[in-house]
Amino acid sequence: MKSFSSFVGALLSVALLAACSGNSASTPVAVVPSSRADSLTANRSSASVAPETRHNAVTFKSLFSFNPGDGANPIASLTYVGGLLYGTTESGGLRSGAGGGTVFTITPSGTQKVLHIFGNAGDGAVPTAALKYVKGALYGTTSQGGASGVGTVFRITASGNEKILHSFGGTGDGASPWATLTDVEGALYGTTVAGGAHYSGTVYTIATSGVERVLYNFKGLRSDGERPLASPTA
Repeated sequence: MKSFSSFVGALLSVALLAACSGNSASTPVAVVPSSRADSLTANRSSASVAPETRHNAVTFKSLFSFNPGDGANPIASLTYVGGLLYGTTESGGLRSGAGGGTVFTITPSGTQKVLHIFGNAGDGAVPTAALKYVKGALYGTTSQGGASGVGTVFRITASGNEKILHSFGGTGDGASPWATLTDVEGALYGTTVAGGAHYSGTVYTIATSGVERVLYNFKGLRSDGERPLASPTA
């Protein structure tokens, strides 16, 4: 019994010396049997790698493959409205003989429908931007076509009824609107990559009724800029 008490006393002395060494605020050192320490180390290791092993596999599924009749080169993002996705293709739509691009809808399951085919006389052509939904209708731009052949702003309903709101003229109000329109409290804002007073592009605003106004003409100088390709805001 005396030898056992001496052994316990020695262990307590070692623990107290370890706790008192160094900084007085140091955390006391716990003595853990080696078998338990090995178990704790194994548990920490498995916990550190567990998140990596729980990742779900990412799967890819093609919903629809375009052909010339349905449109071609859908380079713009889709717009989600009322359970349907709306988009544009910059070319294709050959079923009408026009082939100047399309507006289409597609369901989340992959059922596609062409709403409008661009390229007929007086219409726009080559839509490159996404559609903007404002107060029950979709608004977009074409980089070509229209009265002067240098682009348009158009409106289209969910049923496919399309109307040209504005045809760009080139030097007076810009040409080739490539960017998606931006909605600010019911007014639409956009850019053209060419045309304007200095032939370097413009920033413009257009009402949903079709009244258009140039806000700024880029000068194309080192202190200014030219050919804006993006929307006025993200």
